[in-house]
Amino acid sequence: MTTYIVEGRYDCPQLARCQLLADRLEVLVPSVSTKFKLFEPQEFRERLAYVARSFPALDLSSHGGAPVVYTEGGSFIGDDKSFISFVCEKYNIEEEEPDIKEEEQEAALSRLIQFNSQQFKYLKEISKNGQQIQQQAAERTAELLSKHQHNKEEGPPKLQLIEGEIPSSSSSPAAAAAAADAAAAAAAAAADAGLPCAFKIPPGVKVMKTIDQGGRYTLWVSPPLPPGRTACCNEEKQQQHQQQQQQQEQEQQQQQQEQEQEQQQQQQQQQQQQQQQQQQQQQQQQQQQQQQQQQQQQQQQQQQQQQQQQRTEKISRRYLLDATIPRGSSAAACDFRLLLHDAWLSPNHLVLVPRDCLLRVYRQPKRPPCLLLLLAGEREHTLQQQI
Repeated sequence: MTTYIVEGRYDCPQLARCQLLADRLEVLVPSVSTKFKLFEPQEFRERLAYVARSFPALDLSSHGGAPVVYTEGGSFIGDDKSFISFVCEKYNIEEEEPDIKEEEQEAALSRLIQFNSQQFKYLKEISKNGQQIQQQAAERTAELLSKHQHNKEEGPPKLQLIEGEIPSSSSSPAAAAAAADAAAAAAAAAADAGLPCAFKIPPGVKVMKTIDQGGRYTLWVSPPLPPGRTACCNEEKQQQHQQQQQQQEQEQQQQQQEQEQEQQQQQQQQQQQQQQQQQQQQQQQQQQQQQQQQQQQQQQQQQQQQQQQQRTEKISRRYLLDATIPRGSSAAACDFRLLLHDAWLSPNHLVLVPRDCLLRVYRQPKRPPCLLLLLAGEREHTLQQQI
């Protein structure tokens, strides 16, 4: 268990900042406790001299009145800044709450300073007048206990009626009228005497005075209700009860209707969600189909390109039949020769030659090992059949 002791002035904002950090530290790390000792400014200066004798590391010449912090085991921490940096580094916590704004932090700091000032003055007042107040409280408690014991031995107090009596149910109408007149006169007398009379006294109500343990009181005693009035009261109670039941039933019906509406809304929301999901699935399927179609088109295009590349593929080191057909000469009299080309050639560079010349070249015993021909239409097919 580690205990940190913080000493400082009761109105010091640096001390209040240490208190805010200590509250968070004790919540996050239960094995840590913090004690605060508050002093007046002059008392704190004298206290600093005493602390400096215990901890030589404290330099009074450079100390500006900030709080001092040390452990209960005798380790000196330093001022408030040293304490905050030490706690943040050792226990891996932040100096201030990240979710609290700076304005709220300053407001909490000012409230804490005000609370420290009030608490310090309260404790000082108690230390100054506490014994006297405690003695007075003890004397008053002993006096009340002795009175209670005395009253307990004498028994319960009795009420002494001074004026009139409680009217009975068997009183006549004339007696009731006389009682009403007496009540009005008593009410007027009570008002003149300054006694409480906060409501109008109805007929048949008796106003009396009584004495209880030395205190004077005014009583308003009401006569019992006649049978007809009792029946009316019962009917009114029944009507009120029925109205309450009707209100409860209406409230229950309203609650049921609200629940049904909520259920309908939930069902509608679920249906909308299902429709949205179906639409999303359809869109995904359409996208997949479009992607497949695009892939097929790309494959077809690639195949066509490959076929075109195969058709227009360049040919290296091939024998090319180069023939020249003079104008007006017959096909048999055409001059021809075989040339070996080292450069890259494409089939489009080949020329058409007469069939007789080609057959004569093809039937030679020492013909080229590879002869590439480019013919057009039916001539290519018939030439292949003849060869």
